[in-house]
Amino acid sequence: MKLNSDCVRGVMLALEELLCIDVDEDGAVCMDTTDLDEVCKSVPDFDAPNVFYALHNLEQAGYIEMSTEIADNGVVFACIIEDITFDGHEFLNQIRDKDHWAIVKAGLAKARDFSLSAISSIAEGVAKAAIDRYIGTLQL
Repeated sequence: MKLNSDCVRGVMLALEELLCIDVDEDGAVCMDTTDLDEVCKSVPDFDAPNVFYALHNLEQAGYIEMSTEIADNGVVFACIIEDITFDGHEFLNQIRDKDHWAIVKAGLAKARDFSLSAISSIAEGVAKAAIDRYIGTLQL
């Protein structure tokens, strides 16, 4: 299966909205989780297999924490996303901006590398260039 970079970005943006920290009726702080169905509803442009594959890769990369139960026949019958990790938030912040994302996508196409590490590397370079441009305008 091919990893869809737009789906990866959409899933990360959706997870940021779906995963919340709340206070329950007893005053205890609780972290909410979400599941595959909720994520799919939040990114309607992508089908469930692409969303699951993005989640699976994001988990392997250490960007999210997820629990999955797969039956012997390969059917996914439980997929709970528990958290976005620190590295996941760093990654998300690099791909959040639409203008930066357009540059990242162009870079991916040019490099012909659509892996998560390539997305992260290009996004980091775009962010660094934007920071350098900003710093260059400061009067120190």
